[in-house]
Amino acid sequence: MKYTKKAGQFVCKMAMPLALMFAACSTEGDHVNAQVGDTPTLPRGGAEEETSVVASLENVTVGGRAKRMSPLGGSEDLGEWNGAAGEGSVIRMAELDSVTLDTTGVFYYTECFSSSGDFSFDSVSLNSPYVMFELAPYVEDEYWAWNGEWSFPEYDDWDDRYVITYRVVVDVRETRDVDINAMTYLESARLLNLVKQGYAFAEAKQRADRELLDAFGMYDDSFDYDRSSYIGNRNHVSVVDYVDGKFFEWTELHPASLIANVFGNTGSLSTVDSIREFLAEDVYGLKDSENLSDSSKNTLYNIVAGMYGLGRCNASVEGTGAEVPGTSERYMNIYCLSGQWVVLDGRYKVSEKVPTTIGSLLDSRDGTIYKTVTFDIDGQPQTWMGENLRYSDETIEPIRHFDSNYVAIFQNPGYPEIVASLDSTYWNTVYIYKEPDVIGGDSMNVDGEYFRGICPDGWHIPELKEWSRMLYLMEERTGGCEHRDCTDFVEKEYLGTYASRYLPQVGFGDFTYEAFAYVAQSEGKWYLKGISMTDGNVETMYAWESYGWPYGYVSIRCVKDE
Repeated sequence: MKYTKKAGQFVCKMAMPLALMFAACSTEGDHVNAQVGDTPTLPRGGAEEETSVVASLENVTVGGRAKRMSPLGGSEDLGEWNGAAGEGSVIRMAELDSVTLDTTGVFYYTECFSSSGDFSFDSVSLNSPYVMFELAPYVEDEYWAWNGEWSFPEYDDWDDRYVITYRVVVDVRETRDVDINAMTYLESARLLNLVKQGYAFAEAKQRADRELLDAFGMYDDSFDYDRSSYIGNRNHVSVVDYVDGKFFEWTELHPASLIANVFGNTGSLSTVDSIREFLAEDVYGLKDSENLSDSSKNTLYNIVAGMYGLGRCNASVEGTGAEVPGTSERYMNIYCLSGQWVVLDGRYKVSEKVPTTIGSLLDSRDGTIYKTVTFDIDGQPQTWMGENLRYSDETIEPIRHFDSNYVAIFQNPGYPEIVASLDSTYWNTVYIYKEPDVIGGDSMNVDGEYFRGICPDGWHIPELKEWSRMLYLMEERTGGCEHRDCTDFVEKEYLGTYASRYLPQVGFGDFTYEAFAYVAQSEGKWYLKGISMTDGNVETMYAWESYGWPYGYVSIRCVKDE
C-alpha cells in the first residue's frame, strides 16, 4: 500500500483556526483501556428493556462533510490552516445494531466529491437507524488506491506518524447532514462505551455530548459537532481545529486512540496527567499572539479550565485560580476574572536550576524578622533579603502599604493580571524610602568595602555588580542570557530582561513597580540609584536617579556582608 504526505493533508482553508489541531482513531486496532484503570461502574440505562429497533429505512440519503488532521503545509500563518478531507477521501457507512451498536455487516462506501470534504450516500436501505461514518486516513489518487479492505496500518512509515480514522455515530432519523471530525471521534468513543455499559442510545449520546463539552470548558454550549451546521459557530470551529492540531502533534509519537479511549472510558480528559498537560501545553504561548482574537483566546482559556476541572468562572470563584503546566520552562496561572478564565504570567520552572538556601534575618533595631535567600555564585555565597526592608524610627518615615491603587496611573494591558497574581500579603511589605533616609544624610561617604546605609549591621545596600551577578546566575542557569550563548557576564543597567521573571520563584519574593536601591560610583563619587525590574510584564531593568518613579523613592533589599 503506497501513499504520500500529500494524501494526508487538508485541502480547503478554515476562516478562524487556532494554533494547533487534534484527530481520531480507527475502529480496528484501538488500544482499549490504555493508560486508564478499570472502567467506572455507572448506572444502567434503558437498554435492558429496549428491544431491537427495526427501522426499515428505505432509499435514505445521508451526507455531510469530513475533516482530517493536517500539518501546516509549510505556512507559518495561523490563517493558513486547511480544514477539509480532500476529494477522493474514502468514507464507510456502517449499520449498527440498535441495542449493542455493534456493526451488523451492512456497509456502504463513497468518496468525498469536492475539496470541501462533501460526501453523500444516496438511496441506501437500513434496518437500524444507528450508523457510524468513518473517514479513511488517505485520499484515493494516483499515489494510493483503496483495495476494498477497511483496515489500515497503525503506523504510517512513509509519514512517520500513527494513522487515525475519524468517525461519528448518529441516529439517521434525526441527523441526515453529518460531520466527521476530531470532536465526533472523541464523542463516539464515549458513546459506544456507555452503550456497552447498558445505556440506551439517546441517553448515552446526551451524556457523552455533555461530558465532552464540559471537558473543553464549554459549559453552556450545545453539542453540534455531529452536524455540518457547527461550522456556523465560530468558537466551535476554533475548538475542533485546536483539538485536531493537537492530535496531529500527538500522533508523531503515540496512537491517538490512547486519548480517545481515556475519554471513552472515563468521560474526562483530566484523569491522565500526561494527556491533559499535552493538550494544554501551548496555550500560554498563544496568550500574547496578535493573530488570535480575544474570543479565540477565551476559548483556549476555557479549554485549559475544562482540562483541570476548574468549572465555570462565576461570582462564586471570582479571583481564584490554579497553577498548571504551560511551556517546558514555565507554569501558567489561570484565574477567574470578571466572569472569564484568563491565563496570566506564571512562575518559571527554575527552582531546580538555581539552587538556593532559605534563611532568616533578625533586625536587632526593631525586632523584625525577614526571610533571606542565599545563592551560590561560582562557589561564593551571596545572601539577599527575601522581602523588602520595613524599618522606621523617629527620623525615618517611609511610605507604607504600597498598594495597587497607588500605581494605577502606570497601568498597562498586563498590569491587572500582575496585581491579581501577587500574594495579597505583598502589599503590606512594600515600604519606599526617600534618598536621604537610605544613605543617612545628604551625601554618601563610603568607608571600607560596603555601604551600609539604612541596612542592619552586617548588611549593605547592593552595588550594581551584585545585582548583575545574581541576575546573570538566573539567566545563565535558564539559558536566557543577554548574550544568548551565556558566555559573557554583563554589568549594565538593562540586564535582567529574563532573570527578573525568575526571582519570585527562587526565594526573592514578590515585587511589582517599585524601584530597588543600588549604589554606584562615578568620577570618584558615590550615588544612589534605583533599578525597576517591571514594565508590566516583569521584564525590564532600567536606572533611576532623581527623575525616576516614584520620584526620589526606592525599596530596599539589603545584601549580607560576606
